[in-house]
Amino acid sequence: MNEKLPIIIAIGSLILMNKRKLWSISDKAKKHLSNETEELINYFSSKYSIPAGVVAGIVLTESYDDPLASGQAGEIGIMQITEPAFNEVNNHYKLNYSFTQCYVKKLGLLAGMLYLKLIHTKYSLTWLNAIKAYNVGPDLKPASAANVYFNKVIRWL
Repeated sequence: MNEKLPIIIAIGSLILMNKRKLWSISDKAKKHLSNETEELINYFSSKYSIPAGVVAGIVLTESYDDPLASGQAGEIGIMQITEPAFNEVNNHYKLNYSFTQCYVKKLGLLAGMLYLKLIHTKYSLTWLNAIKAYNVGPDLKPASAANVYFNKVIRWL
């Protein structure tokens, strides 16, 4: 028997476990999300093939599930989307609502999730790098800020 086989199996299991964490909302995150938010995340995750665990982590990091949150740089809503990011999503997906409507939980969540999917596909990023890019942009710079944000998000997985 090949001595490397158990190591390969262990690494494969670890990768599968981590993929499951990305696609499912953790029990830790569920304790801090409203039922409505959890249901919306799962619905949009399934509809648009976006990992629910990642989205839950972003929601809790960005607004702690507060659809009325606003940031210092003009970001708004449950996923703290910026107007330029919203405009990019709107141009691509033809959303029928305005940026300020991102204060509505369902609309802000949808816009943020579609932005995450857009940067994932447009820049051929892994979902893990898409987490970083959601915060600092697709060039992932500054790297230190991207890594700090990433660590805040993944603690919810």
